[in-house]
Amino acid sequence: RFGQARAYGMEFFLRKQTGRLSGMVGYTLARTERKVEAIAEDWYPTKYDKTHDISIVAAYDLTKRVSLGATFVYGTGAAVTFPTGRFEYYGTVVPVFGERNSNRMPAYHRMDIGATIQQKKNETRNWKGEWVFSVYNVYFRKNAYQIEFRQSEEDPNVTEAVKTYLLPILPSVTYNFKF
Repeated sequence: RFGQARAYGMEFFLRKQTGRLSGMVGYTLARTERKVEAIAEDWYPTKYDKTHDISIVAAYDLTKRVSLGATFVYGTGAAVTFPTGRFEYYGTVVPVFGERNSNRMPAYHRMDIGATIQQKKNETRNWKGEWVFSVYNVYFRKNAYQIEFRQSEEDPNVTEAVKTYLLPILPSVTYNFKF
C-alpha cells in the first residue's frame, strides 16, 4: 500500500490586459502531505510541497514596435530530508537522518527582463519578424538545485553541505518569424 495523500490551499490571480501596461500577479498558498504507515506515523510534506508560489509578469509597449517585459518568480524551497548526524561503521561514515522531509531547500526566486523589437511592416512580405533581447536571472540569484553532504577534507569530524546551482545570469538574443 502506498499510503494516503492530501493537498489543500488557495490561489489568487489578477490580470490587466488593456493599455500600454499589461501584466498579471498570481499567488498560491498550498500544502501537499503524505502519510505512509510504514515510513512515518504522522503526515509529512511531500517533495512537491511548495507553500508559497508567486509570479509577477509585466509588459509595457514603449512604441508600436518596441515592448519591454519583466517576470519575477518566487517559490518556497522543496521539502527534503537532511542528515542530522552520522556514525562510523567499520571505517565507513554512515549518515543519520531526521524526520522525513522536515527540512527545506532554500527559497527559489529570480527576475527575467526582455525587450522585443518588431520589424517594420512590409506588405510585400508574407512573414513578420521580431528580435528579442532578454536576460534570465538578471540579479544573478544562485538558486540551489541540490545540496550534497560530505566529509570535510580539512577536518574529517565535520560534515559540510555543498550546493549545486543551475543557470546563473543568462543573456540571450532571439529572432522569431511568423508566416
